Amino acid sequence: MSKRDSTRQKIVKAIGDLILILEDYGVIDLEEILRYVGFSTSNIVVQKPTRKTKRINYEEIAPLILDGAIFLEIDRRAVWYAKKRLEEILNKKVKAIPSDYEGEKGYTFMIPPEEEQR
Repeated sequence: MSKRDSTRQKIVKAIGDLILILEDYGVIDLEEILRYVGFSTSNIVVQKPTRKTKRINYEEIAPLILDGAIFLEIDRRAVWYAKKRLEEILNKKVKAIPSDYEGEKGYTFMIPPEEEQR
């Protein structure tokens, strides 16, 4: 990873953290921002891993991402696998955004607007 890419990732993370803080204080509405940049928020699905297996059925939730966003209550270590698995199933690029949903920390997965055209 080049120094430029590392700096870019730090900036994107800082912007994401700022957005989450501003949402916590009620200054902005994350759903409104997502609609503004072209994401549908009509179908936000919350999927939690079962306590026994801690596994998520990606085959079952992948079609739901086509209609909107999916929130998964997973940590950052599991994001890479989840994103890769969803991209394999959908054959489309998937974006993962750190999120808080009803007090739970996780990631929101969605298809970027430029990929929806394909």
